Amino acid sequence: METKTNKYTLEIEDDDEYDLSDVDELFKVQDVVGWYNKDLHGNYCVDEKHAKYVYLPANMSRVNFDLKRLHNDDIWKPQVEMKESIDSILRWVTENCKDEEGKPKRPEADFVCYRGLLYRVMCVPYENKESLKICAIRTKGTTYLCQFFTEQNRTDKLAQAENADLAKFTKWGHVFEHYMVSDEPGKQPDPSQPMSEYEELNCVYRSQLGPHSLVYGAEIDGLSKKDDLQNLFNARLMELKTCRENPNPYSFSKYKLIKWWAQSILAKIDSVVVGYRNDEGCVRSLEAMKVKDIPKKAKGWSAPKSMVFLKDFLNFVKHVMRDATETDIFEFVWYPGDMNYSGQKLPSGNECNFFPVWFQEWLASLPN
Repeated sequence: METKTNKYTLEIEDDDEYDLSDVDELFKVQDVVGWYNKDLHGNYCVDEKHAKYVYLPANMSRVNFDLKRLHNDDIWKPQVEMKESIDSILRWVTENCKDEEGKPKRPEADFVCYRGLLYRVMCVPYENKESLKICAIRTKGTTYLCQFFTEQNRTDKLAQAENADLAKFTKWGHVFEHYMVSDEPGKQPDPSQPMSEYEELNCVYRSQLGPHSLVYGAEIDGLSKKDDLQNLFNARLMELKTCRENPNPYSFSKYKLIKWWAQSILAKIDSVVVGYRNDEGCVRSLEAMKVKDIPKKAKGWSAPKSMVFLKDFLNFVKHVMRDATETDIFEFVWYPGDMNYSGQKLPSGNECNFFPVWFQEWLASLPN
């Protein structure tokens, strides 16, 4: 039986179609409903000791961070990691979605996923390099979304791992975070200590995008004060980024800022702290950007239109999956230069089931 492929055409309206107030009307983070960690080895846990706090130097225009620093006990992820899962947010769902009697209940959301998937969809209308593949399963009234690698993604990832310059830039970003965060608020970081690329804090958000309710997990680089974990909705969260010093103004505003803004707006981030580095891996200055001000610096992209595109994509997913059964898996794919986003049900026997056995058992325990 031939599988029907649905097509969604990218619509990029005129620049004056929307203004920034439309973002606030269309998208709202309703609550930060929880958090979880990954420990030094990437294992799921819930432990405050893995939370990090951003430390801003008194003189941000004059710092000296050597991103080439190494420690024998540093723990790094494999250069090529091709695992595709949403296990962490699924684990949080099984431990926290319960009714008043403590019995399991479905997450009250149309979609469950990671933030990374959402922000990448937001960037699709302006993306010129990276393809995107998303697989979807709908069960018990909720659609779960997981990003998968296209063959192009796999080829690019292997090439990046083999390119010493590209690999070091990725590593430098994590080292920069090590210079900027500590395990106690107000405590100056000690970059001479070993670090783990796996260790992280993730917040879980409940948001509304037009008609769509969403629950998603997002990694948070740093908190501001100790009681932030008890009041995450009102916490002043910060994102940490590195960038080459004196970047090309147009390229910086067109390609970097949209990604920084999309990541941040979804996670209720207050500020993006940028470390400007030279080619030798030395950060000489820092800049704190208010997330709400980033769209004013946009070149070649529109904040409202990227949010509208995400809403329309989720509309498309609902439409394509309107008759889905709980055993069906759907695939949504886009390639740079293509004005169409395709969606189809995968044939049986495919290798895209991203539900682990323990989550399937939890689903079976839910009331019909």
